Amino acid sequence: MTSGMLTGAIIGGILGIAGFFAMRALAKRVELQDTKTALNLAAIVDLVLFPVLGAFAGGLVTGD
Repeated sequence: MTSGMLTGAIIGGILGIAGFFAMRALAKRVELQDTKTALNLAAIVDLVLFPVLGAFAGGLVTGD
């Protein structure tokens, strides 16, 4: 049986990857360079932050 933290990290990773690709696709459609830079930076932060937050949330839910 997997721990709650691992399950939360996996789910967070899946959501982070989905958000990463969605923001990168949106950044390709935007005309302003500053907005493209902000969206690309937010995509990277999203990819890193979601698994970490998912691990904490999974640990809180299961009591790990």
